[in-house]
Amino acid sequence: MRINEVSGAGAGFVEIYNAGLIVFDVGGWKVAASHTDGGAPNDRFTLPQGTRIPPGGFLVVMGSLEAGVTCTVPQGVPCFLGEFSISNANGETMYLLTPAGKVADSAQYPAGKIGKARSWGRLPDGTGAFENLTPTVGEKNAP
Repeated sequence: MRINEVSGAGAGFVEIYNAGLIVFDVGGWKVAASHTDGGAPNDRFTLPQGTRIPPGGFLVVMGSLEAGVTCTVPQGVPCFLGEFSISNANGETMYLLTPAGKVADSAQYPAGKIGKARSWGRLPDGTGAFENLTPTVGEKNAP
């Protein structure tokens, strides 16, 4: 499981990608963050039990601190609303934690370097370096 794309536009979102060859149950896994000051990760959202991501598939957790936020993703992509936002100005380190609290993956969202209509994502999906991208929520990343 990899953090594949992060955006601070609006309330923000975190996209998880299954780079494996089998369906993966991420129930009980957590999406967490810490500010760029290096603090410990804070739990932001726990994925519900029974949540599965198919091989090559995506899962999205949308920030929902702003009024009217809804999951707008392609059909069949699991999407959840979490009570968080991601700071474009301050940056954050996002974490994907196992149910036991071990860091499975992390992504540093840089402070002040991603435009309001942009995202920070891996290219190619799941394996590449993070780049400043056009948001592709729940879909393959593109420049």
